[in-house]
Formats: sequence, C-alpha cells, structure tokens
Amino acid sequence: MAANESAAVEAPALPPTQGAPRPSPGPLAGRPSVQLAPLLLAVAMEAAWIAVLSGLLQEFVLKSPIIGFVPTAGFVVAGVVVARVGTARFPRQWPAIGTLLVFAAALAGVAASAAARGAPAAGNPAGVLAENPGGLLAGVAVLRGYPHAGDRLAVDTAARALFIGFPILAIAAAIGGMIAEPWRSAFLRDTAVDAALFIVAGLLTLALAALADVRPGGTASLRVNPVWIALVSLAVLALMAFAVPIALAGGP
Repeated sequence: MAANESAAVEAPALPPTQGAPRPSPGPLAGRPSVQLAPLLLAVAMEAAWIAVLSGLLQEFVLKSPIIGFVPTAGFVVAGVVVARVGTARFPRQWPAIGTLLVFAAALAGVAASAAARGAPAAGNPAGVLAENPGGLLAGVAVLRGYPHAGDRLAVDTAARALFIGFPILAIAAAIGGMIAEPWRSAFLRDTAVDAALFIVAGLLTLALAALADVRPGGTASLRVNPVWIALVSLAVLALMAFAVPIALAGGP
C-alpha cells in the first residue's frame, strides 16, 4: 500500500525553462570576425564613393588627387572610433563634438597637400582651398563613419549607402569625362577601381550584415544559403558592367 502511494506521488514540476531543450547556437554565434567583416567592408564601400568625389573636385582645379581611397578609408575608420567613444562618454555633448570633428577632419584633409600648406606663406591664403579642394571630403568621410559605430552594422544603413552611391558614381563619372586630358583619363581610371570596390564591398556588406544578424539556431553557411552564391555572382557581373566601360572610356 505504501509502495503504491509512493509510486503515485508525482514528480515536482520543473519550471518552463528548466529541462526544456535549448536551441543550439548558430554557426555564427560567438564569432567576432563575422561582425567585424561587415564593418570593414562598409568602410571600404564608404571610402570608395567619397574618394571618387574627392578626385572629381581635384580634377576641376586640374590637380592630382591627394587623398585617395586608403587615406579616405582611414578617415572613415576614425569616424567610427570617435563616434563609439563619444556617444558612450559624452552622450549629451556628442552632437556638438561630432560636428566639430567633421570640420577638423575637413581642415586636416585640405592641409594634407604641401602646396595648400605653403599657400599662406606665399601670400595667397585663398590658394589653400584651390590647391586641394578634394581634401574637404575627409570631413564627409568622418561623418559617414558615424552611422557604422553601433555594436552591429545595420543592414538598412548599408543598403541606403549602396542605393545612394550608385547614382553618385555614375554622375561623377559623366561629369569627370568632360574635363580635358590628361586629367580625364587619370580620373576615369581611378573611378573604375573605386567603383569596383564600391560595388563588391557594398553587396558583400549587405550579405555579411544579414548573416551576422542570424538568431541562434539559424542556418548561415555558404553551402546551405544560395543567397551567398547569388550575391557574389551579382557583384562580379556588376563589376564588369560598371568598371570595364569606364576603364575603356578613360583610355587615350
């Protein structure tokens, strides 16, 4: 009788979360490189279109570019870093601080030219900007680093930059193609390279940002996600359709 009563006693109920099977972590969980890769690609994407505009301004004054893709990418990275630090330590003062940093970066970009720095000493203060107008885009590079300062790259931010950058590159290439030689050929050659970087980096930024946002238990590998293959193929086709005609147009 006692044995039957003890057998009839029900085991204590477990809390809903205790004892329940937990979903296994996704293949991207805990991999910082997956979250860093979209940021690096986003920096390349932003630097590419800004470098094209900087080169166009230099072409207007018949000067060679001073701040190309690599220095521009450095300014974008600086924008990401100062935005992360500034918003965390000085949240109320950050709008004013961020604005001042943009102007400071623009001045630093102009001062990157030795001719611009020497213009005041030569009695031509107005020549500072005339020697290196493209340096002003260093401020834009820092500004464009601000939206990418979050813990994880927003897919919407990358998509907006990619969507806006396409017409900017096309218009810049059309305008730059009307300048006299040899500046026209040099500008279009640089634009072809920067446009290629912009297209590939932009599309891969969207892909990696989406994969980094996969929840635990999701699948995010190249073998099971054909979107990867489609995006890479689209990147290559866009690269050929955009860069090759510009490079041919920039020939002698």
